[in-house]
Amino acid sequence: MALHESEDLSQEPKVRPDLGLHLGEVLGNFKMRHGMRPILAYILAKAVWHYYDSDWMSVGWTKHSIYFMSERDDEDEEAYFLKPYLTAQLEASTEKKSEYRQVVGMMHKYPRVLALGIILTEIATGKPINIEGNPDEWNPRMANEQLTSLRNTLRGTSFEEDCRFPRYKAAVEKCLDPKLFKNAPFNPKRPTENLEQRRSILYDEVVDPLRQLIEGTGWHAELDEVESTPLVPATERKPILPISTDSQDDGNGAMQSATAAKADARYERFQNHLTLTDAGNLQPLVV
Repeated sequence: MALHESEDLSQEPKVRPDLGLHLGEVLGNFKMRHGMRPILAYILAKAVWHYYDSDWMSVGWTKHSIYFMSERDDEDEEAYFLKPYLTAQLEASTEKKSEYRQVVGMMHKYPRVLALGIILTEIATGKPINIEGNPDEWNPRMANEQLTSLRNTLRGTSFEEDCRFPRYKAAVEKCLDPKLFKNAPFNPKRPTENLEQRRSILYDEVVDPLRQLIEGTGWHAELDEVESTPLVPATERKPILPISTDSQDDGNGAMQSATAAKADARYERFQNHLTLTDAGNLQPLVV
């Protein structure tokens, strides 16, 4: 994720670091224009992939740690835009949390990937999931119950219309798959062994399908407009539409002629808005 070539967030007076809403509040109280949800899912998935083995993964990526800060719009009124920030208090003495939980009886032992699956599900359904704590804190019983519940949600709950595409569902399913890294397993004695292979798998199975979805639908061409469009408070929640994997075309027949490298450059202009907040200070997140 590269810094926007024409922006320096440290020089943006519009951002109000003292005022913000977390993702759960945004999902419950604001409308997102068609295409915003997959774009947001892609931004967060790619950020998790990039920071997968960094101290930032010790924060606990949930709907409560991802924030949307208040800004002044063109009419100098308070507004919220699709520019996510990660809020955290990083302590020098904090022990880095392992990417793998070697706990007997726990089905899904990669809490970072499971946490991403939860976020993608919440974005797609438009509803925060009532879950206590983070996956890296759960005991085996709670972890297994939550995984089963998430799988049932994926099968039985309707996604918002712009997330009812096979590629989006496949990305979520991979996050909930305990065998995602079966070909590059974690070695407790050598934690960095196979690490790059696991990151590659995460990109290929989760991040890239979301990228292809945005490219295939043409939403990548609307990034500039999306990032400058204020989120609209929801006066009434619209009914959730049923999942349909048969009648939707995820863009295979209408892929853009731009190369993948050029498309990624467009995405990266938008992704710089995912920024790390440490002790109340906004720091640009460079990917």
